[in-house]
Amino acid sequence: MKRRAFGALTGALCIVFALPAHAQKSVASTFDARLGGFVQMNTTWDSDENNDDNPSSLRKNAVLPGTLQDGQKTLRWASTRARLFLDVRGSELWGAKTRAYTEFDWDGLKLNENTGASSASAASTPRLRRAYMRFDWSSAYLLIGQDTLLFFDGVSSAGSTFIEGVASARGGMTGGSRNRAPAFTGGWKFPLAAANLELLGSVARHTTDSAADAGINDTGTRAAKPALETMAKLTAPLFGREALIAVSTYSGQEELRSGTTLANRVTQDVNSRGVGLQGALPLGPVIPGLGAFEARGSLFRTSNMARWNLGNNSLTTSTPPNARAVDAKGGWAEVNWQITPKYALIAGGGVNRDERGDVIDIGGTTPRIFDNKGVWLFATWKDGPWGFLAGWSKVDTKWLVPTTSEEIKNDSSSVNLVFRYSF
Repeated sequence: MKRRAFGALTGALCIVFALPAHAQKSVASTFDARLGGFVQMNTTWDSDENNDDNPSSLRKNAVLPGTLQDGQKTLRWASTRARLFLDVRGSELWGAKTRAYTEFDWDGLKLNENTGASSASAASTPRLRRAYMRFDWSSAYLLIGQDTLLFFDGVSSAGSTFIEGVASARGGMTGGSRNRAPAFTGGWKFPLAAANLELLGSVARHTTDSAADAGINDTGTRAAKPALETMAKLTAPLFGREALIAVSTYSGQEELRSGTTLANRVTQDVNSRGVGLQGALPLGPVIPGLGAFEARGSLFRTSNMARWNLGNNSLTTSTPPNARAVDAKGGWAEVNWQITPKYALIAGGGVNRDERGDVIDIGGTTPRIFDNKGVWLFATWKDGPWGFLAGWSKVDTKWLVPTTSEEIKNDSSSVNLVFRYSF
């Protein structure tokens, strides 16, 4: 009996192990997947306590003088910017190469789902950064999903490779998590001798400042119409690298409402408008023993786009029918010195300014930020999977009291150390 039982068990195990092997031969995968990302730790020292930004981002504003945060030096640590992505390449479809990409980190929104208030219990939660499918033809592409908004996607600070928000609220069109939204984006490339002209268009979710009802997991937009974006981008080889210039536009609309009944209901449509100019320019060839230099930056003019850090105030009032968009303008510039393939220095600065008259029209005695300037200096070191950034930044902020036109000034500085291992 024991021999029979042993023989039956042996036969059963042979069948079990043989089935997966046989099934594996009949399966041919049509996908090529890559898993990657990085582990990162940020250490940040602030001259004044920073309640607006986390240690993984460069601070945007100074603090009001005389507040408890003014002069309160702090040292903060975080590893929440650690990132993970899955990049899947599939078979051709409709004559196009196909791709699916998903990326997230642990810098959650830190907001309570029901109240929208800051919530420590929601901190360090997974945050979806990008999730899209893409189809690439020989001279055109189509992207469906969440990626960087087209209006922001021309040029960013070289330092933003390590730390987000380098130029945010200081003239930059790079607003961290605010500048990523679900969209349909298409592009067409036209070769012009050695250069390339790319025309792009996008239909995206229009993010607004209006709070949504609790539990809506779509960042709370209340716009019924999508945002429309365009970009014309020209690239050309120069000194062995690439020169770029891009012009972009943004247009969106939302409806403001007041009144609790149909009898006293008042509505008003308000628009968000923006135009931007972005560029990158190699400054001469690579010089042996000295390295290479590059200049990059952007300029913008916007209305009602503080949500994207392009301006400091959105509207003069949120109550219809008297709401009016606050106009803003600004820009940033940066010089990058690539000393060797491993070492680089980055220096830049920018300004973000609202129209003074629009801020005065907001009214009230609450100080309103209307002018924000900043400078930054970074040193980076890359060696294989290792990456390190040491940086210093300073921001000068001006507030305006609408009823008295009084100006209030203050500045804050920070030192950032970033340690990264990529895989």
